[in-house]
Amino acid sequence: MARRLCARWHVIAVDLRGHGDSDWSPEGNYGEGVLVRDLLLLLDALAIRRATIIAHSLGANIAMRFAAVFPERMNRLVSIEGLLASPDRLVLVDNTPMRTRLRTWLEETERIRMRVPRHFRSMDEATARMKERNPHLAGERLHHLTHHAVRLGDDGFYRWKVDPMIRKRPPDMSNDALNDLWRALTCPILLLYGAESWASNPGMDGRLGLFANARLRVIEEAGHWVHHDRFEETMREIDAFLSETATVPDQG
Repeated sequence: MARRLCARWHVIAVDLRGHGDSDWSPEGNYGEGVLVRDLLLLLDALAIRRATIIAHSLGANIAMRFAAVFPERMNRLVSIEGLLASPDRLVLVDNTPMRTRLRTWLEETERIRMRVPRHFRSMDEATARMKERNPHLAGERLHHLTHHAVRLGDDGFYRWKVDPMIRKRPPDMSNDALNDLWRALTCPILLLYGAESWASNPGMDGRLGLFANARLRVIEEAGHWVHHDRFEETMREIDAFLSETATVPDQG
């Protein structure tokens, strides 16, 4: 996506903490507030006053929170499957006592910390696992993603770059509070979803109505990794959305 976009735009491809080649948090601190702050500090460090952000999954959720808190820093936002848990799931979490949620998080993070990370004897093994988890991937894109998703350890085994602690973030704000954030978003937003994804479709679960300036596009034959499963269709939607702005985003 970055290669395609940089033909027209100044592109910065970001690895969130604990992802890709960014360092892991020594404390396993991947709370949403911390990740929003990381994004703020990055833009400040690069002297970017306003940006257009394209992000996926957790990254998209963080970008949406950032856009709600700092609307003056945003031009446009492409959120690919960024709302994550369904409203029903969020209500269920809200109805669980905080003491229970906190204890569960502490116990689960300790189990993850003690667990031996998954490893692979070869790139072929890692590629097979990537294919198993993402059946729409194939060809060069499958190998490209696998290559950039693993690192070779001193023991000769390949392991995923992502910190497993990311899967268990601390208890978050309530569903009502999140909805207030989404209502506060003012920049134009493109919500992209895969028709075969596990993620709840905001056009069907009622959340699309929370946004003042958002449109929804559902990509057929795509799962949670919409942009990898149906790259060309995704890029057509993004190109059309970005072309609606008259000027290149201000880079400072």
